Amino acid sequence: MKLVAIILNFNAAELTLKAVDSALNALSAISEEWRLIVVDNASTDDSAVEINTQIVSNKKATGGIWNYVEFIQSSENGGLLTF
Repeated sequence: MKLVAIILNFNAAELTLKAVDSALNALSAISEEWRLIVVDNASTDDSAVEINTQIVSNKKATGGIWNYVEFIQSSENGGLLTF
């Protein structure tokens, strides 16, 4: 099964990084083909830098499941998408 999860951040780096850890554990347990995309929604604090730094650091240090994480920094806050 191919699976993509998206975590949206706005000024909440600590909470977002906890969500990333949780999602990594869940995704790796339920599927072999997955990606985790973390999108910073034009945060006005240092969230984007903090999250990107943590992702890059973990990729370099451990690789593994962190290689399936992608970070996108949006230049504008597009709001929340609902279905």
